[in-house]
Parts: sequence; C-alpha cells; structure tokens
Amino acid sequence: FDSDVSDQTADGSQLIWTKWNDWRVSGSDGVDTFDASEFLGTDIQELQELIDQGKVIDPFHYNQSFTETWGAIDLGAGDDYVNFDISDDEAHAEIIDGLGSDTYIGASSDRISLNYQNSVGPIIVNAQSGTVEHANGDLDTVVNIGHYQLTDGNDTFTAELADRSDVSGRASNDTFI
Repeated sequence: FDSDVSDQTADGSQLIWTKWNDWRVSGSDGVDTFDASEFLGTDIQELQELIDQGKVIDPFHYNQSFTETWGAIDLGAGDDYVNFDISDDEAHAEIIDGLGSDTYIGASSDRISLNYQNSVGPIIVNAQSGTVEHANGDLDTVVNIGHYQLTDGNDTFTAELADRSDVSGRASNDTFI
C-alpha cells in the first residue's frame, strides 16, 4: 500500500496512518500479533507516547485515535493473532486473512469485517463454533466477527438465527445454513 512512509521498522505491530486519513497494520510471513488495546490513545500526550514508542507512524500529523476512523489489518501468512476486543463502540476495521491458522477476536460492536477474498480455495465457516476451515487444512478461530466476506470458491457458512454475523458471498455457489 502507498502510505508515503519510508522504511521505519520497530519490534512488534505498527499502526501506520495513510494519506487518506485511515490506518493500516501489516505483518510478516511469520507469526504476528495485533492487540488493539496496546494502541489506544485518546489525548495528544498518549498519542505522542505511542508515536515515540514506534507503535504508531503518523507522518500526516492527524493526532487522532485509530478508533475515530476505519482501518485495515493484514498480518500476512503465519499463525497470526488479532485482538480487537476493545470497549470503543465506534471502532471498526477490516481484517484481511492470510495463510496460516489464525485467531481473530472482534469487538462486540459488530463493526469488524473478516475478509477471506485471498484464501486459497473455498472455506467452511461455522459462526456457531467459531471456526473457519480452509481448503489447505488451516483452521482459524473466530470470535465476535460482525461481517464475513467469503472467497471466490464454493464456500459454506453456518450460523444460528440468533448469531449477529452478516455474510457476503462472492463468485461461485455458496451454501448458507
């Protein structure tokens, strides 16, 4: 992605503000972790501390919390862990799945979208049990996901009527149970 940021690296996840006033979190091909609670800052001093620690890169000086706008989390391949379980009901993000057996913990606000468009082959989503099985055998654990975007394959999505999950199929013949 084009964020107009030069190569600035630090240990652990980084949240990078883009020129479009949104944010991105990227990972490696190894095991990555993004815990949203480590990036909360509500006033200028707290936000500056996150910048000074190298956790946030803000070349455009937006000086705002990531919870005030939309963002994307793409940790890449590897057995990754995303925890977006924060108490801010306005926080929303799109998590982009990569290869590996990942754990995705969303928020109670229904504003977390989990995108499987890059998945190799069809997936089987069971929102009741909190699992997503990939064609290659990877198994994701999912909790509190508000929206699922499926693959181009013949996917299967299972949920109870009481589940608050929303789903978008893509190409092919998806099955919804």
